[in-house]
Order: sequence, then C-alpha cells, then structure tokens
Amino acid sequence: MDIFLRGTRVEPLLNEITCGDVGLEGVKLVVPPDRFGLVVSRLKELISEPGGPKRLASFLSARCSVDFLRCFLEAEPAFIDTLKLGAWMLWSEEAKLFGILHQHRLLPKTQRRRFVVAARNFALKTPEWRFMLRPDFRSIFRPSELRSLRAAVVRKLDSANLKRETQWWKSRWDQDNDEDPDGYFWLWEQELEALAREFEDNRRVHRRYVVARSQLERMVEKLKRDWKKKDGDLDAASESQESPTQRSLFDDVDE
Repeated sequence: MDIFLRGTRVEPLLNEITCGDVGLEGVKLVVPPDRFGLVVSRLKELISEPGGPKRLASFLSARCSVDFLRCFLEAEPAFIDTLKLGAWMLWSEEAKLFGILHQHRLLPKTQRRRFVVAARNFALKTPEWRFMLRPDFRSIFRPSELRSLRAAVVRKLDSANLKRETQWWKSRWDQDNDEDPDGYFWLWEQELEALAREFEDNRRVHRRYVVARSQLERMVEKLKRDWKKKDGDLDAASESQESPTQRSLFDDVDE
C-alpha cells in the first residue's frame, strides 16, 4: 500500500483511491485512517500547481470522508484561501467543498463570510439563483443574510432589468447564431424558473419572473423559426451551387 501511495503520480492517484469509505464503487484502494497522513503529504504537491486547488477541491468533496477532511485541514489550514469562487456556482467544485465543510462544521467563520459575499455578488450581477436552491449552499447563509439577499434580488432584478438581461443574452447569440436557440438560452431560462420558485410566497414578485420567462420563451420560438429558415436557405443555396459542378463532372465522364 505504501509503495502504491508513494510511487503513483498524484494526478492518477486521485482517480484511484478514496480516503475512507465513502461508498464509491470501482475504487482501487480505500485508504485507511492510519495512512491519511501519507496521502496528505502527496496532496500538497497539487496546491501550488496551475489548476491544482480546483482539482484538489473536487477530490476532497467527492472521494474523502469527514475524518480525512479534518486531517487535511489540520495539516493545510491555509488551503481554503487558495480556492476561487467564480460565477455559476452551481457547477463549482470549490463551492461544493465549501458546502460540505460547512455541513460538518469545518468551515472557518471568515471563509463562511467569504462565501456569502461571493454568492450575493453573483446572484445579483451574473445574475444566477439556481445554486441558492441547494440546501448545502443555502445553509451557509444566516437567516438575516438570506433575508437581506432576497430583498436585494427583488430590488435589483425587476422587470426592466430582466428585459435588459434577456436582450444581453440575445445580443451575444446574434454575434454567433450557429447554436440552436433552445440550447443557447437554456441556462437563462433555468435561472428565471429558479427565481420564480424562490418567490412563490410573494404573488407579485413571483409573477414578475414567470412573465420574464414567458417572454423569453416567445422570443426563443421566434428565433428558432428564423434560425431554421436561415439554415434551409443556406442548404438550398449550397445544393444550387453544387448541382452544375456535379452535372459537369458526369457529362465529362460520359464523353
């Protein structure tokens, strides 16, 4: 076991072990607690590498027991400082690790506050809300912080700003409209649906997000019709250009 843990390159090692039994199938080695220190020493190699903290956050959140997380943070208390919290937190490995650490009371107060500030910023400026429907992320907020964020969302994401946001998405699609409108606007549609779900307890605000999503759906349907028509015109033009060349080629062969 020691030869394997010491001799395997750290990147492949992350895909082949779990630190403690976390219920994953197909694992080459479940590392027991008396070897946690050895694994921690190997993981240190990643912290200073480009993309290393993100890769390490993914490993810690998916393949490590609470006991190992505690062991790792005792050895590397500054590691959390290296994690970057970026937009679209629903898919963020770093944000996921914050949620797990908070759930097990391993997230320092300063880091909890850093998460709250970042989440508030992205909710209002990206804007995004689906990550706030996750219980593990939501639990990081204190009740007063959540109330404050909800109030800020109601003020900032009003009907006028929602229309501007939809137009921004459309302007980006207009620049390179090779992608199916359904796929391109899916993310913004999901965010509007999440906002509607969040404010179901407030009829007026709830309707604001329902209407914004309906307007988006109508716009997407129109874009789809125009997009399919454009593709049909391009196909017809392409066939028209190819036909004379193909006839000329066969005429030459017949001769």
